[in-house]
Amino acid sequence: MTSGIISSFQRGFLELLSVAGRASLVMTHLESISLIRSFSTIFLFSIPLTTQQIVRDSADGISFANFARHEKQRLDTNQLQSSTANEYTECLERCLVHESCTSLNYGGNEGAECQLLEANKHDSPEKMKFDETFVHFSLKSPCDNKPCLNRENCIPDYQKDTYRCRCPWQYKVLKNCQKGRILPSADGDWIAFWWYDVGTTWPSNEKDVLAYDFGHCEPRDPYCFSRLPADAKADLTEMLAVDSEGTAYKWNFSSNASAANAAWRAFHDHKEVNQGESVSILAWNPEVLNGSEPKDDQRAFMYREQNGVKSVLLDDDYCDCHSTLSLGHGMCQSNHDTSYSDVNSFGVDALYDPGCHGPRSGIGLTLIQVQDAAAHGIIQVLLIPVITVVKREVDPGESVGSIPARNPEVLNGSEPKYDQRAFMYREENGVKSVLLDDDNCDCQSILSLVCHNGSRSASVNCFGVDTLYDPSCQSPRSGIGLTLYASLIMTHLEAISIIRSFSTIFLFSISLTTQQIVRDSADGISFANFAIHEKQRLDTNQLQSSTANEYAECLERCLVHESCTSLNYGGNGGAECQLLESNKHDSPEKMKFDEAFVHFSLKSPCDNEPCLNREKCIPDYQKNTYRCRCPWEYNGLKNCEGRILPSADGDWIAFWWYDVGTLWPSDEKDVLAYDFGYCEPRDPYCFGRLPADAEADHTEMLSVDSEGTTYKWSFSSNASTAGAAWQAFHDHQEVEHWKSVGSAPAWNPWNPEVLNGSEPKYDQRAFMYREENGVKSVLLDDDNCDCYSTLSLGHGMCYRGHNPEYSGVNSFGVDTLYDPTCQGPRSGIGLTLYVRRKTLN
Repeated sequence: MTSGIISSFQRGFLELLSVAGRASLVMTHLESISLIRSFSTIFLFSIPLTTQQIVRDSADGISFANFARHEKQRLDTNQLQSSTANEYTECLERCLVHESCTSLNYGGNEGAECQLLEANKHDSPEKMKFDETFVHFSLKSPCDNKPCLNRENCIPDYQKDTYRCRCPWQYKVLKNCQKGRILPSADGDWIAFWWYDVGTTWPSNEKDVLAYDFGHCEPRDPYCFSRLPADAKADLTEMLAVDSEGTAYKWNFSSNASAANAAWRAFHDHKEVNQGESVSILAWNPEVLNGSEPKDDQRAFMYREQNGVKSVLLDDDYCDCHSTLSLGHGMCQSNHDTSYSDVNSFGVDALYDPGCHGPRSGIGLTLIQVQDAAAHGIIQVLLIPVITVVKREVDPGESVGSIPARNPEVLNGSEPKYDQRAFMYREENGVKSVLLDDDNCDCQSILSLVCHNGSRSASVNCFGVDTLYDPSCQSPRSGIGLTLYASLIMTHLEAISIIRSFSTIFLFSISLTTQQIVRDSADGISFANFAIHEKQRLDTNQLQSSTANEYAECLERCLVHESCTSLNYGGNGGAECQLLESNKHDSPEKMKFDEAFVHFSLKSPCDNEPCLNREKCIPDYQKNTYRCRCPWEYNGLKNCEGRILPSADGDWIAFWWYDVGTLWPSDEKDVLAYDFGYCEPRDPYCFGRLPADAEADHTEMLSVDSEGTTYKWSFSSNASTAGAAWQAFHDHQEVEHWKSVGSAPAWNPWNPEVLNGSEPKYDQRAFMYREENGVKSVLLDDDNCDCYSTLSLGHGMCYRGHNPEYSGVNSFGVDTLYDPTCQGPRSGIGLTLYVRRKTLN
């Protein structure tokens, strides 16, 4: 057998030894090893041959695993098994077949100790020790890329080839320990740990409203049935509750108060609390930040199973009425009372519900917590939407009292004669009507869109509006006009949502959907979420420029314009509306400081800056996704990282691959179809081309097939065969069978440097890239007829057609780099092509 070392990688490749039918690997400078076990035969490779990291006991008798190698390291943890092994390959095989093994130590003073381990370097990094006598091998996983921020532990799932981050509560609830659903505050951010979004259908598989650990949920999940952080402390933790009707309550947990402590046992300790365990003279009443106070003291708490779902109730008497928290199913004493809520009606109740409706669909609720409240003092919560749209009736007396009056600022005309502290919205004479005045009786009002029975109004069925200032109590009537405008206070706001239902516009200071924009939906509703950039202007070509009395008009114009992704509003006149097709992501250099303007840009995943190496993020607003504009140095992967082979002389970057076991994709008609950077690293194939900015005389290509053969080529602008290959792989130009064949010195063969495996049998002086049997295919061989080739991608080719002696008709795939038996492209073979800039000597 032949051995080879790639010196430019400073990596070892395969050294095949005829020892009991096994292959052994020279480990000098290796960083990873792939082990494939086909029944009793073992193959080793120095590069991962699959994107899946481990498969044990597959149906076809093939098992495999990719291991990372750590020289002079030992994971000092409990051992599943300890034995001797003559070769480290035997130890790797034992780990592969042991269902619980994720890593191993090999070596020791005698050099043959094989220690199989269940723990790994990710969940026990503190146990990795320096030891000159050992080599540590660990299963490869996505955790090797260190996706978890803030140095938090990454927990791999080897079977699913995924991971999760062990995020402490300070880093919110997102997968990689970055910020999630939060409400910012200068005194400490509020962190969402439980939510049930408006419009969510109750998930029938959920049987516990406190089922999950803190950090389990993704921010875009429509519900999250989680508990408080494990390291939170009762006397230092606050909880904020905000429902979809705008009510906001805040509670302080306590280790002393009975109801507060019962709630802590449920929300933190995950312990059931039954009827009678929390009633005490110490009520657990919330501080009201917005909305009405609870009707009765909140001194009773339960967390128990009802109708198949563990549910929560905080109210006055253990029976679901006048509650503040009612999550899951309605409860009353040890059972359920249908007077207050229906059987098998699941959801949440509003925080303030004097009508005793119980949990139901159509209500949304979010629970948010902050720790170390004593250190922070009183939290000023910046969470209430500046405009709250609440469509429910307000009956007489609900808003009258000693609460602060809602008096207007007078911009023109006379002030109201009395404080405006009484409000009604209810049906009167067949019309739901509005009244804002001093005493719920229509006189000295400022808003009167009603005729109130028993009022001092002159007539019954008096429909219309009253003047804003009416000291003579005339009542609503015809002949008076009134217009109401809604505006959003933007001070310190970072985002705004606009919803357009036919001709009506609503604005909110929080994002109401995870989808960022929908235009012209079938139900007549359009919406968009915008980020706000005060004193900023995007200096780029304008789709349209006009005046708008309010920035809301400008937002609406952008919403209905199919090409608008951002806008500038303001100017010296304060009313200029500039609609833009460009945005802050594709033109960041054009964002200018300008005190006269505010810039609004559609929100997108690019706002989270997912692209590495400071590369541009290009949002797709309709699909709510993005792509990174990655230069080829960063491998063209989604976030500008990718499939690479590290080398001290310059990393090799994968641009074309066809993984072992991949079925030929019937919709692909060109083996060089895509620009460099199009593919994702986990795609099973990538029919990409060389980077557009690569230069022929400064570019090398490395090829590695699934049998371990490794060839390296240097492109050239002079040699005809190399030049023909460049036209195909770089310029995407077809090359016919006769264009690169010849015997003249100018038509030099394009032979590879053999890094591992056997040399080609004949000079490689013929290159084709043309259509055959419906697929544009590639052939590099000696004579333009598919035998003794080095590159054969797609379908077999011979001169202008195809020779079935060498490969079957409609047999698609790749051939091995070295194939002396002339088999042609076929399934079951894998191949990867890498590129790098040629090292200058």
